[in-house]
Amino acid sequence: MGQFESCRRILLAFGLMKCAPFVSAMAAVVVLGCSREAPIPPPAPNEQDLNITIGGFIQGGNEQQKMDGVCNTDDTRHVLNCDIYNGLPGWRVTELVIKLAWAPYSDDNVRDYRQRVSILPQTTASLHVLLGTQLPADTKIRGKTLRHYHWLIIGAKAVPAQSAPS
Repeated sequence: MGQFESCRRILLAFGLMKCAPFVSAMAAVVVLGCSREAPIPPPAPNEQDLNITIGGFIQGGNEQQKMDGVCNTDDTRHVLNCDIYNGLPGWRVTELVIKLAWAPYSDDNVRDYRQRVSILPQTTASLHVLLGTQLPADTKIRGKTLRHYHWLIIGAKAVPAQSAPS
């Protein structure tokens, strides 16, 4: 069965084929448009893996230059919202790998999240990571919040800053 035929069956099921041709055409566009996934951008032609150490430094690099940031969850604890600073003057970061671990800290509670980004040198960018799980609730003790998860930048891809389009 072709894509048009399956779309026609959906429209028939909802009784939209009896409406004016314009409404049927618009419904077909909506049905077809929603069924396609967004394209994943191709890697930059001169993209390189950066070995990021604990602390956000490039392995063997200057300790003044590092990836850093803050991450918090949304109210549902299904999304990790991060502001990441690219302190690497020679690189436009194009991809980050974030390791996330949460209580009770077993192998089942550790995941790596790979996120395409575009962070120019010495700038901060926001990113939102859909976790596919719900993190444990925070605990408040004597007015202080105790989070039951930890995150760390463990990898990055980047292109040399001079070759990066602005």
